[in-house]
Amino acid sequence: MVFLAASTLAASVHAPGRVAFAQDGCVDLAWREECALSIGFDSELSVVGSVDHDGDGVPSLFAAGAGGASGAAFEGLVQFVDGRWVPFGARFFGKAAKVLAADLDGDGAPSLVVLGGLQSEPDGTKFTMLEWDGSSWIGRAPGYGITDAVVLDDDGDGVATLFASAWFPDVSVPSWVVRWTASGWASVSSAGMITPAGFNPSSIPLAAFDSDGDGREELFATVHVSVAGVTIASGMARWNGSAWLPAAGIVPPVILTSGTVRSMCVVDADGDGDRELIAGGDLSNVPIGSAPQVAAFDGTSWSGVGDAFIRETPSLGDGRIRLVAAAPVGPDGGAVLLAAGWFTRVAGMPTAGIARWHRGAWTAVGEGFPDSNVGPTKGLFGEDVDGDGDIELVGFGGFVAVGTRVVNRAAAFDGDAWGPLGVAASSIGLNGSTRDSALFDHDGDGRVSLVVAGSRVLTDQTGSRDFTTAGGNPTPGLAVFDGFVWQALPNPWPNGVEALLVADLDGDGADSLYAAGDTGEPFQGSVTVRSIAVFHPSNSGGTWTPLPGRFGGYVGTLAAIDHDLDGQPSLFAGGSFTRVDGVTVGRLARLDGAVWQGFDPGAGGERINAITAFDHDGDGQPSMIAAIGSSSSSAVFQRIRRWSAGQWSDLGAVAQGHVFALQTFDEDGDGAASLFAFGDLNAPTGDALAQRWDAGSWTQFGPIANVLDFRAGAGLVAFDDDGDGKDSVFLHATDPFSASRGALFRKTDAGWLEAASGLAGGASRARVADLDGDGRDSLYLDGVLRARPGSVGTGIGIIDSCGATCPADIDLDGAVGVSDLAVLLGAWGVCGGGNCLADLDASGGVDARDIGVLLDAWGACR
Repeated sequence: MVFLAASTLAASVHAPGRVAFAQDGCVDLAWREECALSIGFDSELSVVGSVDHDGDGVPSLFAAGAGGASGAAFEGLVQFVDGRWVPFGARFFGKAAKVLAADLDGDGAPSLVVLGGLQSEPDGTKFTMLEWDGSSWIGRAPGYGITDAVVLDDDGDGVATLFASAWFPDVSVPSWVVRWTASGWASVSSAGMITPAGFNPSSIPLAAFDSDGDGREELFATVHVSVAGVTIASGMARWNGSAWLPAAGIVPPVILTSGTVRSMCVVDADGDGDRELIAGGDLSNVPIGSAPQVAAFDGTSWSGVGDAFIRETPSLGDGRIRLVAAAPVGPDGGAVLLAAGWFTRVAGMPTAGIARWHRGAWTAVGEGFPDSNVGPTKGLFGEDVDGDGDIELVGFGGFVAVGTRVVNRAAAFDGDAWGPLGVAASSIGLNGSTRDSALFDHDGDGRVSLVVAGSRVLTDQTGSRDFTTAGGNPTPGLAVFDGFVWQALPNPWPNGVEALLVADLDGDGADSLYAAGDTGEPFQGSVTVRSIAVFHPSNSGGTWTPLPGRFGGYVGTLAAIDHDLDGQPSLFAGGSFTRVDGVTVGRLARLDGAVWQGFDPGAGGERINAITAFDHDGDGQPSMIAAIGSSSSSAVFQRIRRWSAGQWSDLGAVAQGHVFALQTFDEDGDGAASLFAFGDLNAPTGDALAQRWDAGSWTQFGPIANVLDFRAGAGLVAFDDDGDGKDSVFLHATDPFSASRGALFRKTDAGWLEAASGLAGGASRARVADLDGDGRDSLYLDGVLRARPGSVGTGIGIIDSCGATCPADIDLDGAVGVSDLAVLLGAWGVCGGGNCLADLDASGGVDARDIGVLLDAWGACR
């Protein structure tokens, strides 16, 4: 495709890199910034516009909203520059509806304006418009809100006027349709003349169209107009500069009489040299497929454009057209009519989510968009996005992927296929969440890497909770990070991987990687078959060897436990399954040769969430411990059971709640590990994130969660966060219900304090390792982590030590200087062997961006 290469940015963009943090006592740890999503947007935009804001004759793409763009947080407006989205001007708040250029003061110089319901401060005055004065945003016309706007010279005086439609009229916006004057907004009618058409009165699309060919455009609006009870126009009206007139022709289209117009544009749709007004929307009172949802007005009469649009999976909004636009498709240039919305075919032709009107018929635009996604409904524009002189079609909407390519709500079409718009910033994030992780030497080079597992199926249009890419690379559900770059591991499970285990079960002295995954084969009802396999490392990719057993349901945990104390651990699998190979085994099973034996712990609940081994009574004989999960926190049964001497029994009395994990951990550094249970656990003083087995009973441990917080403990980890050679103890937490909250707490003399912020969602697992070989451990947390609250996630968060050492001090002499620069230049190029200390931005190679990081850190290390 014709989009920008990463090298375009090498000389001009300094990646944040693994910079040192000068923080006393590391009170607030910093997440590695490259974890953020780097392609497109991590939340749906309010509006997009193509505007020549500086009068140079070249339009720029602008997008308004809040969230993340090209991996950086924004609130307000961003501009597409050199392949990346960058913030434009100071941030603003509220709902933007239109971005365009308008001459508000009549000086002949149009300004960039954003219309909607907007505020300069979160609790400040709401304006209907913000104007860019070249250095800042100026609030114009306080009021409720604007939904659409257009600029035209309606009276032929040579001066274009800004017209707008209102969310609801108020004192400052006195009518459903208004025009901008020196005194602010003024009505384009007498009181009561105009009422909205269709069943969505809060949105009135506008268009500028020369209906009579006199060279002067008129304002078209989807409204009813009446005077003294006499109907002037119904469904569609036109303003000619002095009066409202009918615009529905002799026979109005069905979309005006029985539906709602959602969008309008002007284009020469039939190629006769004359432009037509195009209206698109949805129908409410006609049989599905009986009438087209797009109609054209030639100034005299309306006609349907082609056949009706159909959505093959019926639901609310079948065949709904959300956007019609005039934009080029492919390298031939000329503007064509496009329609986007909720549809999968028209006239028997597959046209998923977007279609082009070409030679009297609707045709597909590339592969289109999956039925689970609405197509590019926020905007379609023709732009030279890569500077090669060719115009590409770019579209924006709520979609996450096109086919197998993740694009995150912004895509470009080069005439053959859709792909990401622009380039990826330096990123090591995932485009979703993980199910499990492990440290494992996947290629046999003697160094461990971080392996993460998840689903390979995008599950919804707002951002999957499972990942398909890592670091911008396709990694469908199984990926490995060596400290520099991500790569895919072979994944034999079509529906993804759900559990990982690293263990030496064959006694050869070398660990192997075991995984449980979803085969996608039907079992009963909506349940699918799971299987387990073992991975054999290889520098050419490695292979999986299937193990016996077809599990009739979810396998969420794997463990290697010497349950009978014979010195040889066995493979155990736990989950919600109850049958393996047609034999009833319960929710916990052990592999004995080629046969799975049942080890169900009884009690209540629906699944086994965790299995571990622990000497609970100090007799030197570890028992197998199982945690049982329940969808009801009030259901009365023992959550934790132990297997000892050939039978199951209760392990203490855990207060009601959800137990999600078990862990043995030496929390106080006395050399003896304790057993911990994590989850959302009821306690007399509040909801506990963890409980500890202590002297024969369970006691509350860790911070107390507010009952409305819904956070649950997930595990403990020891990490030297300040580089002083002493580990601190951290408890990481997640939100198992909505995955919107999470936290990392540090244990201090003053109690448990929240230690890191900046990523929302929850960290289900924590791993500490020196993956990049720089001699310093980092903390890797994975789960449902997000770059910002409400975003689709990054799947992983990385915290580097914030002590006195600094990564740019390559020669470790305590300062960043000429000798470090010399080492960096000597290592120029792609890193080999995974150990490349000069790769300061963790991009997998040494280039100009690493020089930028080094120069930013020049001087003595702090």
